[in-house]
Amino acid sequence: MTGQDLTEHSFPDRGAKRGMAGGEGAEKMGDAMTEGAETDEGHGRRAVRDHLIARLEQAGFVRKRGVTLEAHEARMTVIAEKLSYMDPDKLDALADELIDLSGGKADWPSEVLIMHRAQVWQPRPLAHNRALVSWLGSVEGPKAVLRGDLVEVYRFLRKYPRPPFEYEQRGIAQEAEDNARGLRILADKRDRGASLTDAELRWEASYLRDKADAMALVEAGQGKREGNAA
Repeated sequence: MTGQDLTEHSFPDRGAKRGMAGGEGAEKMGDAMTEGAETDEGHGRRAVRDHLIARLEQAGFVRKRGVTLEAHEARMTVIAEKLSYMDPDKLDALADELIDLSGGKADWPSEVLIMHRAQVWQPRPLAHNRALVSWLGSVEGPKAVLRGDLVEVYRFLRKYPRPPFEYEQRGIAQEAEDNARGLRILADKRDRGASLTDAELRWEASYLRDKADAMALVEAGQGKREGNAA
């Protein structure tokens, strides 16, 4: 272990671009990936309809050719459910962006685009991320702890609304190694009495915060399983 300064260390971005499971794991994850947050008295869904859907309709957006009115309405219901966590001002900002991105085209944007841009404006909170809560609260949570990639799995599930594929496991494993190396570098600097930079302290705080949040989900799942077994 060298005492190299962290300014020479390339830290990975928050949120792995590669995942960690496939095959049987992806099937398990598929059950956990059911999206859509329930909201009190439908307030969140109403906000989506008023601040996003209605605004796009007023801007001239129409259903695509070949899409029935019933299918279009069903799609609007799904969008309202998925984005029910968003604040009205963020929905307004999303509507503004989608109108600008339309380039004068009247067809409704794809659901994939809407969901992607929504995550940019306001990431979905943990309580609404059923995949994250279900996966880390299952037996997969302790497995991630033992592998040493709990934080990286947590970040992947927090960011990507889909089950990761088996080949993506290499990405999470690599990020876990990079983060572990970064933590060792910080520990070495402290042992040598060297001061940490603001960037290093922010990186470490972010990692430890995510680790604490992830462990809370794992422990909650373990407690639930133990209670059911009692």
